[in-house]
Amino acid sequence: MKTLIVFNMSHRFDWKNGLVNRNYHVLHLLRESKVFDRILAIDFLPFTQKKKFKVLLQGRPWQRHRETVFWRWHTRVDHDPHHSELYWMTSLDLRSLHGVLDKLNFPVESRVVWSYNPLVAQAVAAVPKALSVFDAVDNWMEHSSYVEYRDVLQECYDDIQRNADVIFTVSEGLVDVLGKQENVFYIPNGVDTQHFEQPVCNLQLLGKSSPERLRTRKAIVGYHGIIQPRVNLQIFSYLADKHPEYDFVLVGPVWKEMQKEARELAKKSNIRFLGPVSYQRLPEILHCFDVALIPHKIDTFTHSMNPLKMYEYLAVGKPIISTPVAGSDQFQDLVQLAVSPEDFSQQIQKALTTDSPELVERRRKMAEQHRWQQRVQLMLDIIARTQNTPHV
Repeated sequence: MKTLIVFNMSHRFDWKNGLVNRNYHVLHLLRESKVFDRILAIDFLPFTQKKKFKVLLQGRPWQRHRETVFWRWHTRVDHDPHHSELYWMTSLDLRSLHGVLDKLNFPVESRVVWSYNPLVAQAVAAVPKALSVFDAVDNWMEHSSYVEYRDVLQECYDDIQRNADVIFTVSEGLVDVLGKQENVFYIPNGVDTQHFEQPVCNLQLLGKSSPERLRTRKAIVGYHGIIQPRVNLQIFSYLADKHPEYDFVLVGPVWKEMQKEARELAKKSNIRFLGPVSYQRLPEILHCFDVALIPHKIDTFTHSMNPLKMYEYLAVGKPIISTPVAGSDQFQDLVQLAVSPEDFSQQIQKALTTDSPELVERRRKMAEQHRWQQRVQLMLDIIARTQNTPHV
């Protein structure tokens, strides 16, 4: 029996609320691959009292469900009602992990441990297993939320370099962070093209349902993703003032430290913050965009990224204008680069006047070359080769 333990970088309740990421896509395709007979997905483990309180309130490990197969007041494991091979663990810590693995019958000799969370590197190293995989999504040492944990994260990344049998990175910049070794592989993000292929724009989701609004529809310039410090909202401020003839739509939750700036921006008549939108409804919004933006700040953190939204914008065939973030150069003329607010202004005007059905089709065909199924199959092929020639 081949089993898989995944240490997630997200909470399951965040995925249900639409915050879908690489971890989500890879986990579900690993399940669909049927390579593993049983999978235990462990929610992001809280490392501060505030985060533990969030898990208690939203994850509710203390609350038993009909599907619960293991329970302690701090830990709950549920059997997925739709997928017999999948189990979900929500916990404040890992004190019950060995008991859970015994209960679920995860044999050590066939156990693969796959982590997205660098902060649990020591715990991962302590779990008896046949193979260890780390999938690096962004450089957490450079993330604004982890500034005070930089030294701890450096130790964790060092542990990962020493102990992981296979390391995947979302960007080439992360290859340097984790060491240019034979077991480090750059595998960028991908996209579920089928999810985005239906060209249906739902203007009601943008608050444009009245007949008058539909008749006076302006060009829609949009962004989707978490509104956090990496997003340069000053670009939107400049564009909104310069282009009253456009509507600017931002889709996604606004982090606390960005809320004041977002409230000021929202006072402009042509800027709208829609808040979180489920992954299921996201295509209906992206298909309403006339131009899609990635106005990320350029710094050491964004150098380690590979924006998932870039692939999703391509999948809906929209013109993309982005700061020169990691990975944008691979798409040549299908992603237009901009640095200053005025650059964005000029590129938006150009995109609106030069877009064509031929360009839409080229973007969609490019997205087809970056499907998640291809990414995950490559990961599984690398793991299979590594199991034959273990990393030392």
